[in-house]
Amino acid sequence: MSSYLKKAVQKILIRKRHRIYEERIARQAVPYGVWLENLIRREKQEILRWKEEKERAGERRLSVAILSWREFCDCICEGKYRERQEDLWIVTPAASHLADEAAAEAERYFLEHPACDIAYGDEDGYFKPGWSPDLLLSFFYFGNVFAVRRELAGKAAGKICAGCGKSAGKLPEEAESGEFDAETAKRIYEIILYCIDEAKEAGHIEKILFFIKGRGGLQGKTVFSEEQREEEGKTRADGMASDDRFEKGWGMEPAFDEIKKGHLYSDAEIPAEKEKQELVSIVIPSKDNPAVLSNCIHSLREQTAYQNFEIIVIDNGSNDKNRKKIRQMQHQLKEEYSFRYIYMPMAFNFSAMCNIGAGEAKGKYLLFLNDDMEIVREDWLSVMVAKAAKSYVGAVGAKLLYPDSDKIQHLGITNIHLGPAHKLQFSSDKKEYYHGINKCAVNVSAVTGACLLLRREVFEEIGGFEEKLQVAFNDVELCFHLLRAGYRNVCCNQTFLYHHESLSRGFDAGEEKVARLHRERDLLYAAYPEMWNSDIYYSKKLVTDILDRGYAPACRFEEKRMSKKAEAVRMDGGLNPLWHNECLYMGLEFTGDESAWKTGRSGGGDYYIQGWSYAVNVDNSRYEKSLLLKPAISVEEQDKKGMEVWKIPYEECYRPDFQENLPYIDHPALCGVSVWIPRDALPAGKYLIGYLWEDTCSRQKLYGFSAETLLVE
Repeated sequence: MSSYLKKAVQKILIRKRHRIYEERIARQAVPYGVWLENLIRREKQEILRWKEEKERAGERRLSVAILSWREFCDCICEGKYRERQEDLWIVTPAASHLADEAAAEAERYFLEHPACDIAYGDEDGYFKPGWSPDLLLSFFYFGNVFAVRRELAGKAAGKICAGCGKSAGKLPEEAESGEFDAETAKRIYEIILYCIDEAKEAGHIEKILFFIKGRGGLQGKTVFSEEQREEEGKTRADGMASDDRFEKGWGMEPAFDEIKKGHLYSDAEIPAEKEKQELVSIVIPSKDNPAVLSNCIHSLREQTAYQNFEIIVIDNGSNDKNRKKIRQMQHQLKEEYSFRYIYMPMAFNFSAMCNIGAGEAKGKYLLFLNDDMEIVREDWLSVMVAKAAKSYVGAVGAKLLYPDSDKIQHLGITNIHLGPAHKLQFSSDKKEYYHGINKCAVNVSAVTGACLLLRREVFEEIGGFEEKLQVAFNDVELCFHLLRAGYRNVCCNQTFLYHHESLSRGFDAGEEKVARLHRERDLLYAAYPEMWNSDIYYSKKLVTDILDRGYAPACRFEEKRMSKKAEAVRMDGGLNPLWHNECLYMGLEFTGDESAWKTGRSGGGDYYIQGWSYAVNVDNSRYEKSLLLKPAISVEEQDKKGMEVWKIPYEECYRPDFQENLPYIDHPALCGVSVWIPRDALPAGKYLIGYLWEDTCSRQKLYGFSAETLLVE
């Protein structure tokens, strides 16, 4: 065949592969509008069944009224709440945007939660976290719809009159669209803070009660047209509300700062004078990193406005040369700070080192700080201490960026289905994400131990770090323990530090490190089974089943669409070493049995593998892709027994997160892997997991193996 003819045939084959690629995306991608339509239908059916059951049982119901912003302000500030007899008020700027069953959903929630006095609901595109007092102090995240008991409104009214001695006066009429002036917004925010002060409990109604763009076809008899579905997919796929007021966030403006002071959850005032500041003990684990440690400590000295702190360095075995350098550093700084250097040779155990440092500490506050941290903002410690001072607060963290960049490393830890994850990692901090979550203080399930502050009394109450978790998840365990004890953890994303991540001990790579990571994650959830696949600060309507870096609606991934049983086929002749190529990147998000995927605990059944793979410098759409499994045995055993390799075909799964985050990769959207393997498909043993790519338009083959393993029993 001539070269010209070969190229012509190949062009035809490539066009065919591109068509197949687009068809697969179309089959797997769930438009936001379609997903939302189905979600609303389910929620509506659920509440209608509840209403029927209540009516049949003849049980007591709550009377509900819908109030505008102005009516609510008048009731509170003008004493008009005495004229109202309803049990429950739903407050919204635009009643026509409420869901048909909003009143019933609110009634149901308050009946099921008798201790709750105030609650807020979800909005189309804005799926809110569970009750987050520190987020409320950052901005008015309640948004366009919340509900209060009349009794609470009366208590708040009395508090406001006693506090300010005057009413709010005549407020302007708001338009049906919900537009109103800044003074009204300010007053609403202040009233809610007074309500929270008096409330026994605040809650989150996890139902869509308000539609930013109006109800339209969603609430009527008609469903989305194809044009509506397409438009919704374009404008709402990122899970962001389109209401500018709430994207920016009320209360983040300086004009709101004054009304926050003195309320129940407001931050403590930090004195400027060193003599009046409480002592902070900064515990820094370190080994054989004197240059990195020096950078950390000198940045502490030069860039920290809060000056009343001591430094405790815990060294688990530096060599003599490096020990001498640290001693010199200690001598240079001892005039300015209490600087203790504790040399205690032992195997690396982050938890044990932190506990040793805490035992030596004299401060009211304990700050655990990695030696590869760099201080770049003077306010960081003052901001963190102001949060940690509150009696309800447990651990406090800060936003961490990669050095000399705007790339996010940490904004708090989200506990998704696959385990603890850093949402928005590697994203640019120049943008605002999900209603400014990267720009303000937020409540989170956990914060990283790279920079973690808490009161000494709280640390001692829970017994410190769990030393069984030597490397990973010890910070998460500490934070889970605090949640169980009734505290709330906070990440102060209004300030930041640089984190020279993994300079100390390298990245977690290799079979041994991956196995340890899995082992420690299993220990974590064995101790806290209630936390598996549970995070009150992360909505269930957002992606949980993949390590998507963003805050996207759950339609971005649906397991049932992407998983299928597959047969393992033994490859005759094994793998040609020439096929191995470093251009193939891969990752595994889950490997284990069916029970562990569904419940968090292993218990038999078929095996499930989920991950991704993509290749650089090639057209990703041209390849047929398969999972590879080979026994994790030594080279000597391979020579003796021969190399057994099992090939498991799978259909590529749609991963829009990769499509968005890898613009330089050619056709990466179908890089996802999701495959069930029958339990009896493979001989017992431990298998390395890899991928085989076969170009359908040429004879090229690519393969590679990860450090992940699958244990077949």
